[in-house]
Amino acid sequence: MTDMSAERLVSVVVPAYRHAGFILDCLTSIHDQTHRDIELIVIDDVSPDNTFDLVRALMATPFARRFVTAHVLRNDRNLGAHDTINRGIALSRGQYVAVINSDDLYHPDRIAALLAALDDNGSELAFSLVDVLEDPTMTGPLPEAFRLLAVRQMLALQRDPTTGFALMRANHAISTGNLLFSRGLYDRVGPFLPLKYCHDWDFVLQALFYTEPAVVNAPHYLYRLHGSNSFSALGHLAALETEVVLRRFFRRGLAG
Repeated sequence: MTDMSAERLVSVVVPAYRHAGFILDCLTSIHDQTHRDIELIVIDDVSPDNTFDLVRALMATPFARRFVTAHVLRNDRNLGAHDTINRGIALSRGQYVAVINSDDLYHPDRIAALLAALDDNGSELAFSLVDVLEDPTMTGPLPEAFRLLAVRQMLALQRDPTTGFALMRANHAISTGNLLFSRGLYDRVGPFLPLKYCHDWDFVLQALFYTEPAVVNAPHYLYRLHGSNSFSALGHLAALETEVVLRRFFRRGLAG
């Protein structure tokens, strides 16, 4: 395995919204990465709670010295996750960009493992398997789609001849927060579309025209389930946005 990760700056973009109870754990998981060269960009999307104040206070401590650079910003108005991510990437200067949802967690070796996977596969986009972290505030049984998520994800990715084919069936990357990609790929694909539920899947499908994604077959991303996840709050948009995403993908393929 080639290890060139120490030579590369990775910009980690954190679109934060109403996650005062989770944001410090999220940032700690970025702080604790074994890969050292990290630029941190946290953008609060006008949270109604004290998410922004907590981040700003943390970054005024020695915690911020761990990063090559650290930026804490707040949108003037609520832009949504897609535009907040785009704003963070526009401010970034890393050769690679990673995203993390402000309620989720990274495994300590995540960034190093994904960079190594890019090298080994000659790819510009990588993601890992995902484990579910059930928050104590979660009520009711675990949704069926999230039971043994990493196993389901791995089997789905192995069913087809390539990862790209599997991703045409469904968003097996699971979340925007599970993506790491080169800045050059982002510049070619273009910004995340103004979709509330499927902007991540759209980006992944458009990336297939330029690169075959690499997968780390270990659960290096922890997806936190709680009462206000986007899958529950925005699930009613899934069918509509899926049609938009697939139409765009196949239209581009046919234009070839």
